[in-house]
Amino acid sequence: IKRLNVSMMLVEIVLIILSLTVLLVAAIFDIRTKEIPDTLSYGFIIAALGISLLYSISASEYNIFFLNTLGFVVMLTLGIILYYLKIWGGGDSKLLMGLGAATSAFNISGFPFISILLIMITLVGGVYAFGSALLMYKSNFKKVNKEMKSELEKNKINRVRLLLFAFVFVILIFFVSNSGLQIVLSIIAVTIILLFYIHIFVSVIHKVGFLEETPLSKVTEGDWLAKDVKVKGKIICSAKSPCIDKKQITLLKKHKVSKVWIKVGIPFVPAILIAMVITTILYVVL
Repeated sequence: IKRLNVSMMLVEIVLIILSLTVLLVAAIFDIRTKEIPDTLSYGFIIAALGISLLYSISASEYNIFFLNTLGFVVMLTLGIILYYLKIWGGGDSKLLMGLGAATSAFNISGFPFISILLIMITLVGGVYAFGSALLMYKSNFKKVNKEMKSELEKNKINRVRLLLFAFVFVILIFFVSNSGLQIVLSIIAVTIILLFYIHIFVSVIHKVGFLEETPLSKVTEGDWLAKDVKVKGKIICSAKSPCIDKKQITLLKKHKVSKVWIKVGIPFVPAILIAMVITTILYVVL
């Protein structure tokens, strides 16, 4: 049993090192080219499941292969959902599948490694995305402020409604004697106002920093179309599609479309790498 535990621990270490190495290489590609090679992603998935299978066969213990395969299927489903919602790109989603195939069989203090990793990706990703938005704001200061004023003017009625709604919670504070409840009502009032302005800020940053009118010659398969492409009033390529494919690029060339609006995402793999490093530290410490 001790020998089995030691060998399983070695497999876990190998899979973690594999995951960290792949994420590091993918992060470099993501930062430099904003694309992650399919060979890297698919190789990661095959290697992770292959190592799990080899261990299971040699130890006659198929639990690790079953759990990692199950993790791959779950992450495949989650990755497809995120991809079609245009939250994550195809490369990010494939790496998520690889992480499911590599880390779903072991735990951190009784909690599945992959579940802790997903929480870390959410937390680190949120901070990372907000930080990127602030940098985008800094580099497009005047343009963002101009758009902010325009958006606030467009949402003037909604802003008044939310302020009145928040004011209701402020009034309620004076009718409540419980100090804890007063604090909760205060937090709700402030949160309502903050969320409104954060929503406006994020939408403006997205419009200013993450939408580019790109020459068709520079558009590649897998890019996200930000706006419908119309020719003589008819939509020939819809922004509702998950991404641009070869057939659509050929169609755009046929209709002599010179430029299209593309949604430019931030390189997100570095955030996944940081989350994986933090989760690995927790694995070692706990």
